[in-house]
Amino acid sequence: MTASPRSLALVRTKAVGFLEAIKNGTAERLKQEARYRVYAEIVFAYWQVKLNHPISILDTKREKRIVSRLRESRGDWGLLCFAIDGALRDDYLMGRDDRAQRKYDGNETVFRDRAQVERLAELCPRFQAGQQHSLCIKYGAP
Repeated sequence: MTASPRSLALVRTKAVGFLEAIKNGTAERLKQEARYRVYAEIVFAYWQVKLNHPISILDTKREKRIVSRLRESRGDWGLLCFAIDGALRDDYLMGRDDRAQRKYDGNETVFRDRAQVERLAELCPRFQAGQQHSLCIKYGAP
């Protein structure tokens, strides 16, 4: 049984529509990834200033770690800023606890995984109250 020209045209139309949807979705994902990289730069700069790491560089490994946390939070970079603020409140990470031999405030610790980010953010009263981070308010986070 051969397909009619009309049914072939319908299949082509559906295929083209499907491929366009994939293309548009890919373009949207690429735009989103570009936004995440910009947010990662903002979060990294905030971490540098707040935790006093002025000579640290945003290398590929650090950027990937922050972007991973941003993906998990659907781009909520305010959550990551709260995690930085929370790290300042954590005596062990800041080396103020007697058990701590040094500071553990590095990028690899603060942004280790989603659970760590949430734990540190929870140390901030504004986060607990459901408020936006002040940087997000100031710079109009989405």
